[in-house]
Amino acid sequence: MNGQIKCFFIRCLLQRKFSNFMDILLRDDDINYFTTPEELQDAWGWYFNQKGAKLNFAIIPFVSPVEFCKTGTNEETIGKNSRLVDYLKERIKENKVEIILHGYSHASSGKRFEFESNNSQELSEKIKKGKAYLEELFGIKINSFVPPHNAISAAGLKEVSRNNLNLLAAVPLNPLKVGFSFKKQSAYLKRLIFSITHKKILKGKFIYPNLQILHNIQQLDCFNFLPELFTPQELFNFIKCVKEAKGIFCLSVHYWQLNESARSKLEETFKLIQSLKDTRFCFASEIFKVRA
Repeated sequence: MNGQIKCFFIRCLLQRKFSNFMDILLRDDDINYFTTPEELQDAWGWYFNQKGAKLNFAIIPFVSPVEFCKTGTNEETIGKNSRLVDYLKERIKENKVEIILHGYSHASSGKRFEFESNNSQELSEKIKKGKAYLEELFGIKINSFVPPHNAISAAGLKEVSRNNLNLLAAVPLNPLKVGFSFKKQSAYLKRLIFSITHKKILKGKFIYPNLQILHNIQQLDCFNFLPELFTPQELFNFIKCVKEAKGIFCLSVHYWQLNESARSKLEETFKLIQSLKDTRFCFASEIFKVRA
């Protein structure tokens, strides 16, 4: 598998080197038992009406009520929300939505987020159970993982890899958290160099907009949607910068973040993207092909 990943990674680099084609991913986090179809439709109805619309929903299979300020102490399974499940199945059938595993319960422990734990066995069991549950519920194959709060430990990276998943997140590459290795530090340096080179347009944010390999995981950084910091034109300018660098752009959004003002700015950004030639919105599985 390691050899397969390396060959795929090299092939992708060569293809992008001689092509102006650009892939764009939209990732919406935190869909869970407490989410309503109306919330998702309000946030994304306008987008689903667009030609070629594809959206990556990062789903929490067994959500912690405490984490989202809800009443109760027991974890709630998303399958109990039949209206939401039916809504998601319909969007999947229309080929507008792909499901990504977003942790297990999203519960934090003290100052440590869920997948910052160093308990490998616990993390492996959470991934296996969450992945199997969502695959059976929606009749799909899950190939990607988003850690809650984009935070993951060395143990978390290993277990994501062991369970044949790829990583869609801007992971913290602090060696004290993810461990030392040539691949990890090489990835850190690439991100650092790209971010410093484009410091002005990024306003101090860090990202490397292309595939990297971490512990045999294919990983892609995501850029948080920050409408209070970036105007649609400023975000579009960065997207053009990524296209010139022959990269992949992933925008991370939360449906609960998309009030009328934020949604309007996202729609305006989308319209600007449509002015670019040779771009497409895609699913994570279309980027992470080998381990799907």
